[in-house]
Amino acid sequence: MTKRRFARRPEGYRCTRLSLRLLGLPMGLAARRPGMADLSGKGYEDKWPGLFAIAGSEEAARPPAGIKVRWLPLLVALLILSACRVGPPKRSPAPVETAVPMPTSTSPSRTTEIDLPFETIEQRDASGVGKVYEDKRPGLLIIARPEETAGLKSLVRPEAQARLQGLDYDHYFAVVVFQGWKTTNRYGVQIERIARWGSEVTIYARFSEPDPNKERGPEITSPYHLVQVKKVGRWEQEIAFQVVVDGINVTSLSHYVP
Repeated sequence: MTKRRFARRPEGYRCTRLSLRLLGLPMGLAARRPGMADLSGKGYEDKWPGLFAIAGSEEAARPPAGIKVRWLPLLVALLILSACRVGPPKRSPAPVETAVPMPTSTSPSRTTEIDLPFETIEQRDASGVGKVYEDKRPGLLIIARPEETAGLKSLVRPEAQARLQGLDYDHYFAVVVFQGWKTTNRYGVQIERIARWGSEVTIYARFSEPDPNKERGPEITSPYHLVQVKKVGRWEQEIAFQVVVDGINVTSLSHYVP
């Protein structure tokens, strides 16, 4: 006994059957099985079901009796046939990740703190010229150009003024920290460390208070510490300065350093 082999149906076969049913035509009128012969004696030679439209004469163009042509289902069937996909779906290419280079800078990094060398120009509890820093709160002044020394003319001694006038401002700038106006003596201020962090400079200072067990004399004082600071790295920008005492920011300002 010989086994019958059936050819594999193409991908659009189900779409074809659905379209024919929407047309309202029997499958036998629209599609022929392989090997089925017509009345002329010549068989349909394709191995897949077929569909024909006859437009040769008035009789041939007229639908068979009892068959009504439905034009709307015909259009729907054509749309379904055009939407059927035979091949596998196309895959979109995977996104390609590109590395973004990090910007580089010649200025000190925000994550790197650099100690700035400094040297004392003058350190006193009063100016000695009759005028003192009168604010009770701590103060800070930055001298980055020779013309800026005029702001300290009456707050420091003439010797300190002369050193500020002769300072090499291409490689140095000056910093003075005031503790504030006091009504007694035995107060003092000491700059212990100056560090730069990008566009920020922190001045670590220590404020000394009178010993409560020792006698204090009634005297108007305003302690200060004036230093010259060596420039390290590139500057030429606005720098945010702050004075930190015992971990607390007591005063701050912004100043352009060329």
